[in-house]
Amino acid sequence: PQDLAAKDLFYGQGGEQEQPRPPFVFLREDLHGTSPKCDVLDANHRRWRVKLGVEARPEVVSSRLLWAVGYSVNDDYVLPEARIQGLRMKRHSASMHGSTVLNARFARKPEGEKKIGVWDWQRNPFFGTREVNGLRVMMALMNGWDLKNSNNAVYKDKNTQQQIFLVSDIGATFGTNGLSWSGARSKGNVNSYAQSKFVLRNTGIAVDFATPAPPK
Repeated sequence: PQDLAAKDLFYGQGGEQEQPRPPFVFLREDLHGTSPKCDVLDANHRRWRVKLGVEARPEVVSSRLLWAVGYSVNDDYVLPEARIQGLRMKRHSASMHGSTVLNARFARKPEGEKKIGVWDWQRNPFFGTREVNGLRVMMALMNGWDLKNSNNAVYKDKNTQQQIFLVSDIGATFGTNGLSWSGARSKGNVNSYAQSKFVLRNTGIAVDFATPAPPK
């Protein structure tokens, strides 16, 4: 993108005007994945997926950076504090206090887009292109080590029929280069991230990144 300096990295692609608006009403809990999640409805009758726990803040930062350099992302926001009417969840988090959640990620895919599948890092229509290699560099730069194919999504725009490929779960970032013995170091840990390695070796033909690192 040519307009990089003009982009609003605080509010992201949705901008300040599209952020979730209270009051929020609980709809249902989502039991997929490792982080507590639920769906809520906001004052504008928009549906948001709320994620709690250590992945919430690094996921929003990662989405801002990917969007800034030209990749597709969901509309993500972090709310320092939000009250969700009727909140009922089987999985709990330290960031839940009754019906109030702290530092929660609110994610919303654009209107008219439907998830139709997942894509594979090794087998996709863009494999070997500058764009996919750039995405791999970005994941290494952010220490995005949880590169399961199930964390990738393909959406279809009902108006244009265009297929949109994106990394839909990028919460395992800004920590260690891989899953560590203490999960608190693996995601959203600035000290661990600052001390981690980026490039292991450069042969002049290939670059070997430190992320993702094998389990120790």
